[in-house]
Amino acid sequence: MKTFLVLCLLPALFFASASNVQAADERQTAAAAVQILNAWHEQQPEKTERTLHLVCWTPSDREFPADDSARLTRMMKHIQNFYLTEMEPLGLGARTFNLAYGKDGSLVLHRVVGANPDIAYAHFWVGVEAAGVV
Repeated sequence: MKTFLVLCLLPALFFASASNVQAADERQTAAAAVQILNAWHEQQPEKTERTLHLVCWTPSDREFPADDSARLTRMMKHIQNFYLTEMEPLGLGARTFNLAYGKDGSLVLHRVVGANPDIAYAHFWVGVEAAGVV
């Protein structure tokens, strides 16, 4: 019984120390990022509002998914909040990205319909799969 307990604790101790190393690496990376951002901000003294624009694309023979605007609005707000809450503990301050919203409160989506049907883009997806991206 005692041997089993020790063997069970060893992986936990390993992963705990690995996560401490990872946290230290994240803090070092964040500190380096703060230095880079501060230097960049010093060169760009005028504050500007930047907005992330989302472009949705579909081939000519497909429709955009039903309710894509509401779904993407929820997803992007979640991601935006994730950045906001995760940057602070790393020492980067309350940073996130701006999104464009319409009068109805939904995300502005720039929809683009391709010039060709789905089959015309098949060679692209085959290449992506072969490269191991998907």
